[in-house]
Amino acid sequence: MFTPRTVRISTVVLVLSVLSGVLLGACAQERTPTARIIALHPTPEYVGRRLKEIEAEIAAEVPIGGLSRQLSYYLRTRLPHLAVVTRDEASAENLRFATTELGQPSPYVCFGDFDGDGLEDTAVVVREEAAHRFDVMAFHQIHVVSNPGNHRSRDYRGHTIFRGGAIPPGIKLDALRIACQEPGRFESFEGGVTLILENHSIIFGFSVYYFVDNQFRSLGIAD
Repeated sequence: MFTPRTVRISTVVLVLSVLSGVLLGACAQERTPTARIIALHPTPEYVGRRLKEIEAEIAAEVPIGGLSRQLSYYLRTRLPHLAVVTRDEASAENLRFATTELGQPSPYVCFGDFDGDGLEDTAVVVREEAAHRFDVMAFHQIHVVSNPGNHRSRDYRGHTIFRGGAIPPGIKLDALRIACQEPGRFESFEGGVTLILENHSIIFGFSVYYFVDNQFRSLGIAD
């Protein structure tokens, strides 16, 4: 007979009452690059000047879909093949629920601290135009040190936590919604796993996605 036990993994506590190899798993994901090549042989002055130019460009960026100027700039300059799904695609009820009940800018964007470093991270639904599909991604704010000169700034690291199937051209994602959840307790849909999270997580479909050991994992949860 299996005895219930508690296992602590980083900032996640799992209370297991049944053996299950399918409820918990690493999500298929990719990380987006974060390194900037400013110059082949930069001087501290050049690096500092270029970072100030980037700051000015970010300040002038037009925010997209409820994102910050900095993340909008990141997506436009680093991941131009992705398009943020905007509130224009949402049904009236989906938009009302996301903005009124969840306090999000749209059903496709929400915010939280997924890795527990004290910086606000963002979950967002994006389209891969060439592949005609959508992805759910999380963008973590990170601290960056640029040398020479020890210049400090912030950047993003992206994680693809869910890859959607093919979407025919012209089809809207009107009923799709993500939600960022406060730290708390989640029960698996079979009732055999209790997940206690100390950081924010992302709800999509019937799963909760949480960040641990430098990657996102998922748990199928009850309604």
